Amino acid sequence: MKLCVYRISLLLLPSLLFSHDQRGDEFAHGFDSYEMNDEDHWIAQSEWEEEIERPSSQVQSPGYNPAARPTVSNGYHLWVQGEGLYWKAAEEGITYALLSINPGPGNQPPKQFLVRQAKFDWNGGFRLSAGYLIPHGKWDLGIYWTRISNNGSKTINQSAKPGHIVDINQPIGYQNTMTGRITQVSGHWKIDLNQVDLQLGKEFGVSRHLTLRPIGGLRSAWIDQSVRANYALLSEVGSKHKIDWDFWGFGFIAGIEANWMLGKDWSIFSTGDYSILWGFFDIDQKQTFNPIRAYHFKKSFRCARGVYEIQLGLKWSHPFHHERWRLSVKGAYEYHLYTQQNQLLYNTNLVQTNPPANGSFVNNPGNLAYQGVSFSAQIDF
Repeated sequence: MKLCVYRISLLLLPSLLFSHDQRGDEFAHGFDSYEMNDEDHWIAQSEWEEEIERPSSQVQSPGYNPAARPTVSNGYHLWVQGEGLYWKAAEEGITYALLSINPGPGNQPPKQFLVRQAKFDWNGGFRLSAGYLIPHGKWDLGIYWTRISNNGSKTINQSAKPGHIVDINQPIGYQNTMTGRITQVSGHWKIDLNQVDLQLGKEFGVSRHLTLRPIGGLRSAWIDQSVRANYALLSEVGSKHKIDWDFWGFGFIAGIEANWMLGKDWSIFSTGDYSILWGFFDIDQKQTFNPIRAYHFKKSFRCARGVYEIQLGLKWSHPFHHERWRLSVKGAYEYHLYTQQNQLLYNTNLVQTNPPANGSFVNNPGNLAYQGVSFSAQIDF
């Protein structure tokens, strides 16, 4: 009996040993495939792309998408960028004159009139930025400064236009009885924008030809606006309007950038972001009349304003000097929208014979928009 047990044990032992070794090898292989490397991610991007092409039963997930921002070798992990801007501004509701086509009887407002609003020229500006690429995790931290000044002007002569010129902030009756007919109006308007962003982002690969870069950070913006309008009579200067309103706000920004690879060194990029700024307006509006001051308003209030931004462009990026530094060149179309920035006050009572009172003025807040092109060059070193 003992001899039979001994012989059966000799027959079963090799199969048990072989089965144990095989399961152990499979376990070891599965563990080693998820071992972290020096780049602090599960597997390299090229290896991950190869895994994607394998059958789903053989694909082993890397745990998260690998960083995809281009880097330089033996560098300082720094970058600087300069951009030239060529933008045109537009703002709703900046009216500086009315042209009456069908004047009303007596001191009544005109039955029909043309509204003349400010139109801005194309102007140049700049955006400067610098940042640091954090080696661990490939996060990029950057600061951006945008500066542009837009302006415009227009002069209207009564002899060259049909009807009468109407001062938008003086009642019709007061103009008819006290000032006489206006023969000319000239307007000049200006907007200064200064904006500073502090952004943190990370670019990662989604597929072989697409990367995404979500961003978040802080934003501060200063928007200073001014309008000057002069109304001339037959023999002398009639009235002068001087309006200034300044906005400052601070808040958060969040957005995302997408890059579609076209081939070696070339890509199409698109960005979109939104920010909410909590700040305040300072408004100073006055009118003088030969040369008596007709009215003077000052007002300050706190508020929140939104900012929308989109961008679409083409980028070329190439490393130099054994990949120790990299040059990137971009061209893009941009659109920026700042909500409810117009704070120009208007007289709502055009039917009276006296100068307007404080209660006769309201504002119709309009949006401020910029659209145009940008060209930039960036160096990573």
